[in-house]
Amino acid sequence: MALENTIKFRVYFFTDNMAEDGSLVPKKAWEQGKVVLVKNVEHGIPERTKMFHHYEEIKDAIEALAKENGVEIYRGKFSKDKGKRLV
Repeated sequence: MALENTIKFRVYFFTDNMAEDGSLVPKKAWEQGKVVLVKNVEHGIPERTKMFHHYEEIKDAIEALAKENGVEIYRGKFSKDKGKRLV
């Protein structure tokens, strides 16, 4: 099995009850959902979930999950502040 070098966050948008009859409406979703920090054994990261109620809260959910689980995120090589810690 190959090592998993990336740290992953998954974003899910809820799609239940989009139609009045409760049926699925293709390609439609509510702005509410959850962000999942995906388990990664190599990095010692457990799977954790954070809910969000508004689309604008996705970034906050990612930052909270990172902080709560000891994940540090730094600016990349294309940023003028390369190497500066974000979270």
